[in-house]
Amino acid sequence: MLSPDWHLKYQKYYDEFVPPLQVVGAPYRLEEANNFYNGGAVDVSDTFASALWGLDYLYWWAAHGSQGVNFHNGDEVAAGQELRPCRYASFTSAPDGYFAHPLAYGIKLFNLGSRGQVVSSSLTPDDSAKDLNLVGYAVLGADKNLYVTLINKEHGTNARNAE
Repeated sequence: MLSPDWHLKYQKYYDEFVPPLQVVGAPYRLEEANNFYNGGAVDVSDTFASALWGLDYLYWWAAHGSQGVNFHNGDEVAAGQELRPCRYASFTSAPDGYFAHPLAYGIKLFNLGSRGQVVSSSLTPDDSAKDLNLVGYAVLGADKNLYVTLINKEHGTNARNAE
């Protein structure tokens, strides 16, 4: 989920369906988005990594002209002939209302940092950080301030901090 290779998957999907829409000037929105199938990956789709994935996914598609993303939600999802818990949901039912899963926090962070127009941006790391798994997005707010979101997607035992 945090691999830079996922951006290549997004680009391939984008290249398959967006150009014909652009020719006719039709906007697009993604629906039933999720990070894995059959309800999600155990101990992956329901962890902090999914918050980072969701935040990056929302920004990537916003930067590529999407009008929005609908995440697939529900307490359970169909996985073949059975129902499974929905591990990639942003919210599930709880006795006193709803339970916020990690993805909900990624969505909230996007909501806080994305109000305005996505503008082109790039990161230029020094030589020691060229392979750092770091992405950045910039938004020009209505107040003419530039809002920058940096997402450090380093993970595992060799994960590094970004400075």
